[in-house]
Formats: sequence, C-alpha cells, structure tokens
Amino acid sequence: MITLFACPRGFTDPETALAQVKAIQSWLLLQPRPQIILFGDEPGVREIAQQYALEHIPEVQLTAHGTPILSDIFRIARTQAKHKYLAYVNADICIGKRIYEAIKVAEKKWPHFLLVSSPHVVPYEKLEIRAGFEEEALNQLVSSPTPSGADLFIFSKLVYDKVYVSMPPFIVGRLFWDFWLMAEAVLRGIPCIDGSEYALTFHPLDKRSTHASKNVDAFYAYKPHHKEESAYNVSLFDVGHEISRTELSYYLTRDGRIAKRNAGGRWEAWVRQHMKRLLDQTASWRYSLGLYRWWKSAPWREQIRQRRNQRDSHTFVQKYEVS
Repeated sequence: MITLFACPRGFTDPETALAQVKAIQSWLLLQPRPQIILFGDEPGVREIAQQYALEHIPEVQLTAHGTPILSDIFRIARTQAKHKYLAYVNADICIGKRIYEAIKVAEKKWPHFLLVSSPHVVPYEKLEIRAGFEEEALNQLVSSPTPSGADLFIFSKLVYDKVYVSMPPFIVGRLFWDFWLMAEAVLRGIPCIDGSEYALTFHPLDKRSTHASKNVDAFYAYKPHHKEESAYNVSLFDVGHEISRTELSYYLTRDGRIAKRNAGGRWEAWVRQHMKRLLDQTASWRYSLGLYRWWKSAPWREQIRQRRNQRDSHTFVQKYEVS
C-alpha cells in the first residue's frame, strides 16, 4: 500500500543505532508490509538492509561534507516506488499500525493529500517494539508532539509530480525542509492533514534528540558542519513557507476523524510569500525614506538574504560518484 523510505545515520553510535533499529522493526510490523527503501552509504546501513531484507540505494547526491540531499532521495524514491503512496520518515521514528487507518480515512475525503505526523516521545529504554507496542508507548510518554515540524510525510505519486518534483536541494537532517514540504503542498492546493494527535508515530528519547530539547546548540554539537549545512537550508527557505504543522487546515482527532482547524492556511501562506517579495522589491526606497527599521530589526532575515547571495558562488553540493 505504501513505499516507505528513509536515510539513516551511521549505525556506529550505540544509541543512534538502537533507535534506528527499533524504528525499522516497527515498520516491519505494519500489515500489509510496506516496501521499505534505505538510502545512503553511512556505516552499517548496507548490513542493516541485508539483515532485515530491505531495499538499499547507496548512490545519492551529497554535500561537500557527505550529507545526503533530500530532493535527490525523493526523486529516486518516486522512480522506485511500487505503490500509490510514498512515505518519507526520519530514520529513528517508529510508526504505529494506525498509519493505514489514517490513509483510508483521508482517501474517503480526497483522492490526493499530504498526511504528516510529529512523534510522541517515549523513554529510550521503555520503547519495546512488538505487536501492540503503540498502546504501551502511549502510557509511557515523556512529551506530546512538538507544535512545529513533522517527521513523517505521506503523499501520492501525483502529489510528488505536482509539488515535490521542484523541491530545492535541502540537506537531510538539517533545518526547515519539513516546513517547506508542508507549505508547498498548501500553496499548491493539496489538502494537508496533521495526524500527530492520532498517535501515528513515536520517538525514543536519546541524548541528541531534537524532540527532547529546544536547545538548538545541542543539535549542532553532534558535528560542527551541521550549523553550516543548516544555514544552507535557511538560504533555500522563503518567508512564504513559514507554515508549521499546527497551522495545517485539517487534523486527525484521537478517535480517527478528520476535523477542520484553519480554513485560511493556503491564503495566509500566499500572503506571507507575496509580502516578502514586496518587501524585497521596495527595500531601496524604504531605506531612503527611513522606513526600514522593522526589516532591519529582524537580523535572521538579513542572514537569509546574505546566504542567498553567496549560494551561487559557493559550490556546496557535489554529485556522488560511484567508485
């Protein structure tokens, strides 16, 4: 029914490896079993794919630091998918059996849609993957889903062809790519559903989990180049794509019904996008009239502009070469 694809980290760190193995084990419990594709050639990925009889595609586009490019992963997954629906998931996210129920509910309302989910966080040592683990996990929660991004994206091949075929070269595991996936679907008129409350996904709490802490410095501490690559993702990001998961127009209730949350999501995104363009186009005369202080007071916007100017002269992305 779905083609599930992910790009794991290396399996060298014990906690990261265990979290990713638990996630894969949860995917294998889904019935009917999805087509599962692992991307990248990080240490241990090939061996894990062989151990669990999963498809493995090591050759993907990389940054100069060797980090995979998300748009290339989506492109290859689209060509390799055997089912109508594709599901991109972060490699340490456990998926519960309700995923198929959620898809069926959405299918009854729309022929094509985007279904996203942010995970419930469960203590690392208490997330045991076996039949019915979802009910046990819900009784062991550390925290509910974060109100901003998402870790699971389910969409049809038609949605990819209409929306994601033009995805910028976001870097896997860095900032803002998930906001873009949601906002672009909204702007293109695709019905978007937040399935987080329906408990579609779970995340084991570990020492580097971005679900465990809102401290961005902890996210960057894993490897120094993470900050540079996140800045590159910021340079690809547009003000019109500042849509979070909780701003999507529809959501799944705890009893599995689709409810309306915000009827203006698409138009709000459109207004933000065109307001940003207006501000850029009028920057020079606003400066001459002294009407620039509001814009100047937002230094991160200036950083985005500078990164965009540097992007064309900075060879950040290089093609993976097969030896």
